[in-house]
Amino acid sequence: MKPDRSGKLLTLLRLYVAQSIPMSFFTTVLPVIMRQQHYSLEAIGLMQLVKLPWIIKFLWAPYIDRTGSSTGGYKKWIYFSEAFYALSIASIAFFRPEEHILAVIVLMIIAITASATQDIATDAWAILTLSKEERSLGNSMQSMGSFVGSLVGSGVLLIVYHRFGWSFLLFSLALVVLFALLPLI
Repeated sequence: MKPDRSGKLLTLLRLYVAQSIPMSFFTTVLPVIMRQQHYSLEAIGLMQLVKLPWIIKFLWAPYIDRTGSSTGGYKKWIYFSEAFYALSIASIAFFRPEEHILAVIVLMIIAITASATQDIATDAWAILTLSKEERSLGNSMQSMGSFVGSLVGSGVLLIVYHRFGWSFLLFSLALVVLFALLPLI
């Protein structure tokens, strides 16, 4: 693989991992925490609604495409949405779910909206950056990033939560999201 090609693919992999880890945490680990705190199964089931921004991201994708429209424009959207994603995640650290579940949910929805926006911009950036021959590898990076993010977000983060607690976990998660931007620079 050429260095330029591998750099683009590793950047994509990191961006897709960064968007998947928190999503997996919010939709897999948080329900486990809620169950330990004796929330009802209905409340836990309704937590899956935080994925709604990913389902309806088609509503603001045309705006991102109109204002992005170049690799530089999409990179700006990636930077902005990823930084906002990290800030939203870090904000959640100040609210314990057993005391402020509504605040946690609202901030999760904001964070997941930023994640969905980052995905729109990342997909467009990939299309503009990758050659036709590289796109299948780019798609592989997307799939691999999603699965690695799910593995870390649901398995590893449950262990981190158990050992280090809520605030440490969320601040660490915010840093992971920010570090994903480094290769894009």
